[in-house]
Parts: sequence; structure tokens; C-alpha cells
Amino acid sequence: MVSEGTAESLRESDAVRRAYLATRSPVQVFLERLFDGISNGAIYAALALALVMVFRGTGTINFAQGEMALFTTYIAWGSPPRTYLWCCACSSPQLLASLSGR
Repeated sequence: MVSEGTAESLRESDAVRRAYLATRSPVQVFLERLFDGISNGAIYAALALALVMVFRGTGTINFAQGEMALFTTYIAWGSPPRTYLWCCACSSPQLLASLSGR
């Protein structure tokens, strides 16, 4: 059983979704979702490749790579767009790894 508050919020979110889709053509929505999926898949593939490369080279699984990715994400989300901080967000894991000696 769904409570009344939850059902109301579901109706509101459905109305927002329908209003958003009404302003876009089906081709635009398809292309947005296609490129979002490709970019998400590329990120997962890069992380998986990094894990495999480290495991093949050392024989141990490096779980600190998830920490580095999370740290970089926090920097990227916290920085204003179109600033030099995006370069810092991309290079901070390498810098942190080289400073820690791992």
C-alpha cells in the first residue's frame, strides 16, 4: 500500500517528467539518453580497466582507486564550471598517488 504523501509526490514527479518531455522532440530525448549511457559506460570501463591493470601488475586488488575516483568527483562537483579547477579535478588522483608513494 502506498501512502497518500508518497502517491502525491509520484504524481508530481510524473507531471514534471511529462512537462519536460513535452518540450523535447523524441529524437532529442533519444540522443540525450544515448550519450548519457555512452558516457556512463565509458567511466565504468575506465575504472574496470584501471582495476585490471593494477591487479595484473601487482597481483593485488587496489581498493583505493574508488577513493581516488570519489575524491575527484567531489572536487569536480564543488568547483564552478569553466574554471581551472576542472584540470585540478582530473589531475588530483595522479598527484595524490605520487605524493603518497603508492
